[in-house]
Amino acid sequence: MSEDKKEAKGKQDDHSILKTARRRSRDGATYWRENWDAAEDDLENLAGEQWDEDIKRERENDGRPCLTNNVLPTFVDQVLGDQRQNRPSIKVSARSTTLPIGPDQELKIPSRTGSKKYTLSEVMSGVVKDIEYSCDAETSYDNAFEASAGSGMGYLRVRTDWVDDQFEQEILIESIENQFAVIMDPSAKKSLYQDMAWCLVDDQMDREEFEEKYPDASVDPVNDENSDESGVWFTENTVKVCEYFTRECVIREMLLMTDGRTLYLDEAEPILDELAEEGITIHKRRKVKAHKVIWRKITGNDVLEGPIELPWSTIPIIPVWGKQIVIKKRKIFRSVIRHSKDAQRMSNYWDSAMTESVALAPKAPFVGAEGHIEGRETEWEEANTTNKAIQTYVPQYPGDPGPQRSQPAAVPNAELVLGQTSVDKIKSTLGMFDASVGAAGNETSGRAINARQRQGDRGSFAFIDNLTKSITRVGQLVVEAFPKINDTERTARLKFQDDSEDYVKLNEQIFDDESGEWVTINDLGVAKYDVVVSTGPAFATQRIEAAESMIQFAQAVPAAAAVMADLIAQNMDWPGADVIAERLKKIVPSNVLTGEEREKLQEDMPEQEGPTPEQQLQMAEIELKQTELKVGAEQAEADKMKADADIAKAQADMLEAQLATEEAQSKLKMIEDAANGGNQFSQQVREFTAQAIAELLGGNSPK
Repeated sequence: MSEDKKEAKGKQDDHSILKTARRRSRDGATYWRENWDAAEDDLENLAGEQWDEDIKRERENDGRPCLTNNVLPTFVDQVLGDQRQNRPSIKVSARSTTLPIGPDQELKIPSRTGSKKYTLSEVMSGVVKDIEYSCDAETSYDNAFEASAGSGMGYLRVRTDWVDDQFEQEILIESIENQFAVIMDPSAKKSLYQDMAWCLVDDQMDREEFEEKYPDASVDPVNDENSDESGVWFTENTVKVCEYFTRECVIREMLLMTDGRTLYLDEAEPILDELAEEGITIHKRRKVKAHKVIWRKITGNDVLEGPIELPWSTIPIIPVWGKQIVIKKRKIFRSVIRHSKDAQRMSNYWDSAMTESVALAPKAPFVGAEGHIEGRETEWEEANTTNKAIQTYVPQYPGDPGPQRSQPAAVPNAELVLGQTSVDKIKSTLGMFDASVGAAGNETSGRAINARQRQGDRGSFAFIDNLTKSITRVGQLVVEAFPKINDTERTARLKFQDDSEDYVKLNEQIFDDESGEWVTINDLGVAKYDVVVSTGPAFATQRIEAAESMIQFAQAVPAAAAVMADLIAQNMDWPGADVIAERLKKIVPSNVLTGEEREKLQEDMPEQEGPTPEQQLQMAEIELKQTELKVGAEQAEADKMKADADIAKAQADMLEAQLATEEAQSKLKMIEDAANGGNQFSQQVREFTAQAIAELLGGNSPK
């Protein structure tokens, strides 16, 4: 095909694309008009534009008060503050991997220093956190949520851009400032419009700026069958420029390899020969339906930039909805204050009416007899306009009390009651009552106060929950695009929840000596990931609460304080707390620490060739103490043996005395028996008795 024919075909294709884009823009704007009008009215009411223009003009022309006591932002601010106190956190988990690994194995990537190893899930979570940190995604989340709470719809987007002076791309998370600039495919079925076939993001450029930037683009009226198209795309001073996203269906062939991994033929075709040399061949193949996303920048007449294929299978525009209601297939998204606007208008009206009634009532006059103010007319005429310390009069008779002020005009009770009723209706339609905005109530216990506050939080929780779902979608888009745009060797920074960071090398090329080829390792693209988002207080707040709870626990269980002192210090919010925590961890018993903590502690301990002088002195003192204890133990053992010997000797003496006593008693009994036998033996008895007595007394026999 010649160049002229290619150019002609390209123009014909562009003409068809632009015609379709103009039709989609027109039809989409018609579909979203109802939501846009309601959202615009919400924002105007939040800004204080709460009076009907005709009524306001009429009252102002008549000199009547037209007050605006705007309380709606107070309640919206409560919802925004609740969201900012409970920051969302994206967490990634690896669902499956294309590499053949065992069920008990897990792929890990070492840090740049080699001191740690991270799983694929930890690396991807750290990468997502780093992307959020680098592009200030937190502010984008806040802006989109504020638009959702205030108007019922806000938008986030994920895009890629080239890094300055490098051949690398980065992922950016941004909010779309003008929620009325987004036109999404009304035929999408999913809640976050993941399946939309097209999307337009409008922008208005100054005509002179446009002509300078795109000198070859046409600014002539749009040549279309719709006569109003020219005014939509081009005005005297501006040009509408749109980002035009389309999601196109493609058929791809998927391969199941003999090693278990799945690949697309268009991606794997260059390496099929190398895989075959390793014994890895195609086991099965089938055709699947896939999608690609194309981006263009257009006006009504020209394709200014593109087409560019984006690294996603869905359009990376994410809505952040308010509360939703569906009426006959029409989706209506509402803000926090959508149903409170009439109550606010009523409050403004009755405040104005009450002010008007009191202002128009005559001031209470002085009533006095004729002659009381004679010669003092000017002084009394200024009685209601000046604040004088003394007011004199002319008494007409003795004891004359002088002029008396009549009763002032009464405050109109009906207007007061209706004004208070309108305030209560604002709270009722919002589902937020006094406790929700910090006002004191009848509750006395902390539990009752918290229960009332939670009641108000439940009414607005749907808004925060919708933001969580949208951020989950952001995480999915980041995880999908990161391995595609970072497919070369590079060092990536990981950010963690505690604001610490580390670095890993991704897509590292190493030479395999066995195969003689270069092999890529640390590739995040070998796994499929799930994304979840959790909400809760910021990490700093969690640390403070954790430290307080652990201190209370240590006070209740003193025995636990020794094994958790390092954790308490780690969660303290003062300089040097992390250093103290590391020092305290070294005195925690090793059986309490986890295996990973023990390994890290051993790695952190410095290697020494011999003990220092201080350590030698400590060792000598310990040895001396041990010697003293040993000597003391030996002396105690000797004293115990001597005491046992004394006790044994005393027991032997007692036994000997007992035996002697028994023998003496036996001999006395024999004597008595002999005496009872007759006188012929008396002489012998006497001699025997004398001998026995002498033996008992320890003496000698009598001579």
